[in-house]
Amino acid sequence: REIMSLDFMILFFELKDVNTASPIFDVKKLEWMNGEYIRKCQISNLMFQILDQNKKLKDIDKSLLERLIRLAQTRMKTLNDFNELTQHFFEEPDIKLNEKEKAIGEKFIERFSAIEQWNNETILRELKHIMAREHISMSVIYKILTGRDRGLPLPESLVILGKEKVLARLKKETI
Repeated sequence: REIMSLDFMILFFELKDVNTASPIFDVKKLEWMNGEYIRKCQISNLMFQILDQNKKLKDIDKSLLERLIRLAQTRMKTLNDFNELTQHFFEEPDIKLNEKEKAIGEKFIERFSAIEQWNNETILRELKHIMAREHISMSVIYKILTGRDRGLPLPESLVILGKEKVLARLKKETI
């Protein structure tokens, strides 16, 4: 067992089993373990910890924050990851696109403008359509839409951002 409760560890701890020779601290294992705790954490507790760590988020609508935490929880290894994963929701990303990416961005504007029901399914359908048609990877789409090469699940993120905001960002980037 790699993840144990404090009570479990106390129950099985034996001082004679402690070895002082060549201790090893595995940072990757610590990050993995922390991610496991985050995924098991209740949203309300995680929200409290995130708000305690980042005072700038205290004025954010709590229902929006809860939606973002639910979305980010599966991809976080540390509380700092939340800020990285959600930054484009709170600040306009500075996205630098090359000419090919701008052309793809224009196709997104065209396809997204025609969407009547702005939801996960319709957005995912359009993302897949453009990926197949343009022979591009998801990382290119992430860059065009968020300025990063990966992040939170894209359809859900775009639903939260809203159609108008997504289209406005795309228009700004493709000029």
